[in-house]
Amino acid sequence: MSENYSLFQPLIIQHLTQGDVTRNPKISKEKWFEEAISEAYGTIAERYNCEVEIAERRILEAQKYWMHDLSRIIIDGGSDKPDQFKNAGFLAYWLRRRVIVDTCSEIAGRPVTANTKNLLEYPNEILSFMVGFRICLFFEVDPRPGEKRTSQLAIELDLDYLKEVGVLLAHKNLSPHSLYVIYRSLFYPFRGALY
Repeated sequence: MSENYSLFQPLIIQHLTQGDVTRNPKISKEKWFEEAISEAYGTIAERYNCEVEIAERRILEAQKYWMHDLSRIIIDGGSDKPDQFKNAGFLAYWLRRRVIVDTCSEIAGRPVTANTKNLLEYPNEILSFMVGFRICLFFEVDPRPGEKRTSQLAIELDLDYLKEVGVLLAHKNLSPHSLYVIYRSLFYPFRGALY
């Protein structure tokens, strides 16, 4: 995985919308987005013993629609920019809606696990959701560098939960606002005892 295109970096939203103008000023924002999302999809798929091919035209359409929606979001609470949950929800929505996965297949010689089967059945849905999840995860884990942060960044979602996400996104028309609420709820800190 290239450090330059990792989703796990503080300016990821800025880089996805504007490119990395400091480290890679010659790379267009479209190319930066394409590289970062393609790399994220590839990394996540590999964890499930799969490999994917991405449709370049549709990935750039997803970026265009995502950025258009971001420019129209009304923000409550005095901020002029959406938080990581809204960004992730709208991004995952457009990645899924534009169906950017061309092909998804098993990696030869690797075991076929339940996660492999889930991803083969719902590649576009699961990968788009996981990209949004990873963006939220980066901002929500312990900010101090070290072993705790590293282990928190490796958190995986429950197998059954991920399958349900794939089914839901494949068969229902969830809005970007719904995805925003789902991401926010995944990181909601429960206070007090649960009864």
